[in-house]
Amino acid sequence: MDCQIRRTAEFTEMVLVGSLDSGWSSYLSDRFDEVVRAGGLDVRVDMAGVSYLSSNGIGVLVRYHRQLRGIGGRLRIVADSEEVGHVLRLTGVFQLLHAEGPSTTPGPAAFESASARSETIERHEMTLQVFPGPGGGETRPLALMGDPSRLPGRGYVPADEQPWRAAPGSVALGLGALGPSFEACRGRFGEFLGIAGVAAYRPSGGPGRPDFEHAAGAFVPTVRVLHGLAFPAECPALLRFEARGEPGAAAAVGLSHIADACLDLAGGSVVGVVLAGECDGLVGAAIRRSPVGLGGSVDPFEHPDVRDWLSFTPEPEYARSTALVVGVAARTPGPRLARYVRPMGTGGSGPAEVQGHFHAAVVPYRPLPGGAVELTATVAHLFEPGRIEAILHLLGDHRPIVGAGESTFTRGVAWYVSLTVDDEEPSSP
Repeated sequence: MDCQIRRTAEFTEMVLVGSLDSGWSSYLSDRFDEVVRAGGLDVRVDMAGVSYLSSNGIGVLVRYHRQLRGIGGRLRIVADSEEVGHVLRLTGVFQLLHAEGPSTTPGPAAFESASARSETIERHEMTLQVFPGPGGGETRPLALMGDPSRLPGRGYVPADEQPWRAAPGSVALGLGALGPSFEACRGRFGEFLGIAGVAAYRPSGGPGRPDFEHAAGAFVPTVRVLHGLAFPAECPALLRFEARGEPGAAAAVGLSHIADACLDLAGGSVVGVVLAGECDGLVGAAIRRSPVGLGGSVDPFEHPDVRDWLSFTPEPEYARSTALVVGVAARTPGPRLARYVRPMGTGGSGPAEVQGHFHAAVVPYRPLPGGAVELTATVAHLFEPGRIEAILHLLGDHRPIVGAGESTFTRGVAWYVSLTVDDEEPSSP
């Protein structure tokens, strides 16, 4: 079997020739994955040259039809052979796969109307499609929870815990755990993030498999937080980004550049960001041991203790996965916020000035809807399979020669809100 792919500005055409049986269904599935990962939402399939179509082949066509429909795209057969048309009619899917109806993009009316008012901006590393936020650029408060400076040093005690409820419209990240009490979580505090009613964390004890809870009915997940950042994200502004690169080369854009763009668009010095993107590679770390009840001489960030306390990505990982990233970026943060953020850029202008604190939940690849999409629906879409591959504290490793660089993405969406923070140190008594 042969599959030729032709892309235009409006659609992607796939021309199939040969016999589509069980031996070729996985090949066709790989070609559809290639098209969807490249951003193809309107897929037209020419099957005039197909002499045989098995049930496995029909299953692939129906599966990707449903997948694309679920993200606001469509797949339709625009030409078929007599044999293919006969089989599709007998199996009852002819009309489904030949329908010419418009694709349906999920999302509230506020964002649907915003699509018509979107603006395209070219930056040297990416192309942005910017949608105005329904909230009109309102500034929201950033809460600084706990004290990150207790690591290194004496660690944390029960009095340091602050509960945070993962209610819809609230965002948070930091060091915490899911559980009924501080004592129940004592040995497993780790990196967490919370967004749109979902709270996810990586337990530091045991195998470190990520876990998460989702708000349902009257139940709202509660995270036991040792330190972190939290902000409201009702009615955020939205941008879509697509990495730009040299012709013929793989294109990817760094997290620092995306954060820099969000700061520019928000027009403030601090911005909260929620990003859903297709990963080119993530660079980060995760804590291996719970930081509760440490001795005063323990410094988890110094050699040789760092090897027992932290796990690092020695090189960018999780390429071709999807990540939900939550964080805060700032330029020239004040003394309090400076404890929570670290430099993100590599030097030069722009991103080198940006500091941030970002966590990522990695999930199996999930294509993202096109156009102006709604945050809560997108989060639900990403967590629908019920599996998280990893949770990382994202880092910039810019050491000469051996450094892994920073986390990069090929395309995605980012919601952002301008934040204000009480960044004055309390006066001494």
